[in-house]
Amino acid sequence: MVFPVLSTQTKQANMNYEQALKFKVIWEKNSRPKIKDFYLPHSAELLKLNTGKMIYGELQLAHLGAMKEGKEDMVKGGLTKDEMFNCMMGSDAFDGIREYFCRTQFQCDNRSELLHKCVFQDDFIDIQMGDIQENLGGIALATKQLKKEACIWAYIYNVDVEQAELRIEQWKELSCEAQEWWEANHEKRAVCLHSHISHSMKDTPADEIHRNENAYIQFCNREKQTYETFQRTMVILKKYRDVVRPILRAGRHMNKRKNGKKNRG
Repeated sequence: MVFPVLSTQTKQANMNYEQALKFKVIWEKNSRPKIKDFYLPHSAELLKLNTGKMIYGELQLAHLGAMKEGKEDMVKGGLTKDEMFNCMMGSDAFDGIREYFCRTQFQCDNRSELLHKCVFQDDFIDIQMGDIQENLGGIALATKQLKKEACIWAYIYNVDVEQAELRIEQWKELSCEAQEWWEANHEKRAVCLHSHISHSMKDTPADEIHRNENAYIQFCNREKQTYETFQRTMVILKKYRDVVRPILRAGRHMNKRKNGKKNRG
């Protein structure tokens, strides 16, 4: 997706002191609290969620890797597949894979079915490990984006226009990379409205989950909405810095001069 070029240039508005003061109140009482109370905590919440997914994914990758090594050793030892099944059932590697994730990650009804596929399907473990590695790559991209979004909102909150603009450009590059990942890897994946790359969605209403190609479309739509939110906020921020602040500053100086003249009688 090519991001539209939205102008954030501010024109000298025909604004008086009272209007500028009202604009400042809206910025201070509405816009900044929304950043502090919603956007920044939301980014932190999703970062925490993605960190958990990375840890779990790496753990499952390690379990499958250990099962693969164990299977290869048993093949070399001349064990039959039935004997391998019985041996691996009590292994530490297989014990680390929970029942719930057999269904969500491996599309198996239970742990027994998962182990049966691991033993009797020669390429099953390799396919699953490759899928997890792809998932981890997508989560890593989402994590980079979320960190960048948090930086953008922090700079906007502190009225640092130049740094916010720089980080938005960097975010756009990451977004394009993430969209390419989704285009290449959207099959058998899903995205919901409340997280960047989600694989555990048991608490999400079905109508909020988008799967396969629709997941890719939904992801791109959300990227576009996020970018437009940044741009709209930057218009407000620049107007506050470049128009409102100078008017308020000039108004304060004028009031000081007026008060000085009154005191001098």
